Amino acid sequence: MMSGKRRKFDELGRGNGNGDRASMHDERPSVEHEDSEVSKEILEAAVRISESDYAKYVMQLVRLVVGKKVVATEGGRSGYLLFLEEHNWIICYFDGESMRWCHGVGEPVQEQRDLIHSAGVGDGKGSLTVDLPYASEECDVEKEVLRSIGHTVTGYAVGDACFNLCFEDGHELDAMIVPDDNYKRALRIFWEQW
Repeated sequence: MMSGKRRKFDELGRGNGNGDRASMHDERPSVEHEDSEVSKEILEAAVRISESDYAKYVMQLVRLVVGKKVVATEGGRSGYLLFLEEHNWIICYFDGESMRWCHGVGEPVQEQRDLIHSAGVGDGKGSLTVDLPYASEECDVEKEVLRSIGHTVTGYAVGDACFNLCFEDGHELDAMIVPDDNYKRALRIFWEQW
C-alpha cells in the first residue's frame, strides 16, 4: 500500500525552474582556518561523543541502513521517514530531548508515522533569529529529505543529541536541534554537501 503523502523524486518540481526550490547546499562550506590545529577541548568532546551511549544507539541504526538506497520519503515537523530498497524503512524523529529512530519492513503503521508530525516540539520551519548555520533560511524537511531519493546511505555523523545520515558524494541529511523563536527546541534538516 502506498501512502498518499509519500513523495517521489519529481513531485516537488526539482530542477524545473519553477522557483519552488530551496537551496541545495551543494558546495562545501567555507572553512576559515582549514590548516589550523583542532583544540584539545574539541578533540576531547569528539571522543566523549563517539564513546557515548547515544552514539552506540545510533550505530544500531547505521548497521541496518548502510548500503541501502532511498526510494521514497516523507517529512514533517519533528522528523522524516525514508523508504529504502527491499521494503525497509526508517523513521528519524525528534522527541523533544534527542533524535530517535525506528526501523521496519513493509509499511509503518500510523502511530509510527505520527512520530514525524509531533506538535510537542518547536517549529523549525521558518527562518530563525539565532546565529546558527542556515538560520536565515526556511527549512522544509519534506523538500530536504526528498533530495535523498536515489542515493545510498554510506554512514553517519553523531552529536550529543542528534545524528546525520551520510550518502555517497559527501552529501548528508544534516540534523540540528535549535531553539525556535518561542525558545522551544526544534528539529531542522538540510540536505548538504560535505
